[in-house]
Amino acid sequence: MEKKEKTRSYWHVDAKWIFGIKSVFLLSVTLLLFNLSFITAKNPGVELMTTIVATSFSRQGLDDAKDFDEVRKKIKSSPDGKFKPIPNLEIYVSETDLNTRTPRELRMYIFRQIVEPAYDNGLEGVNILSHDPELVKKMKKEAGILTIISAKNHKTLSLFSFVFLVISLVSISLVAYFSKRFGRLFAPGFILFLASFLPAVFVSFINMAAKSHPLKTPSGEGLGASVSYALSNVLPLILPTVQKTYVYTLILGLLLMIAALSGRTISKHKKQLFDLK
Repeated sequence: MEKKEKTRSYWHVDAKWIFGIKSVFLLSVTLLLFNLSFITAKNPGVELMTTIVATSFSRQGLDDAKDFDEVRKKIKSSPDGKFKPIPNLEIYVSETDLNTRTPRELRMYIFRQIVEPAYDNGLEGVNILSHDPELVKKMKKEAGILTIISAKNHKTLSLFSFVFLVISLVSISLVAYFSKRFGRLFAPGFILFLASFLPAVFVSFINMAAKSHPLKTPSGEGLGASVSYALSNVLPLILPTVQKTYVYTLILGLLLMIAALSGRTISKHKKQLFDLK
């Protein structure tokens, strides 16, 4: 006696497509928020903002050492053996710093002392950098960019990424529920594939381009050259992690689809063998 396959209601099919489309959108937003949350965590966030600020103040590039002889002279002539690279800011450089750090490392060390307090405490963090009220007021007015990547924004992004992750998982689970047999593996895999394929290709391409054409120094004068140089130093900090997020999601989606297709093929062959008997 032949086993009849249960026919699904039409609304099941409609529900699967509705939740499938919603799931692709929700998962795309979730992956984006997850990447932003990682980028704005303290270690990568401070490193990223330090690089942005340092490159914007280094017209000849982060590796330029032309001014360091002059700095060394000022340190030797200083009574306490220290030098303030930025007037009126409580940031000091010693001869040990010059001897143990490369020009790039020293610039990052200097500007990290500005970025880190701003990351932890927002613009109020710059209060510890100077005793000059006018300078502090000016820095708060002009340093708003420092608050883009901050501990506060990281917490907000982490919360939103968790909320969207839960909603995405619920939506994908509903797609699996409204599917049948091996479609319950294939449909979630296809959603993962759709949400990650284009971003994975795009980010991988940008990452390869950034690695193959690094800028050691600004390519010229003007805003365009400064932005290009900044991106050349910033992108390698964030693209590898972003790329992994999308590529791993893509691989997981492909594995689910392959498993579903393999299971369907094996099941079909078993049925044919059973019918022959």
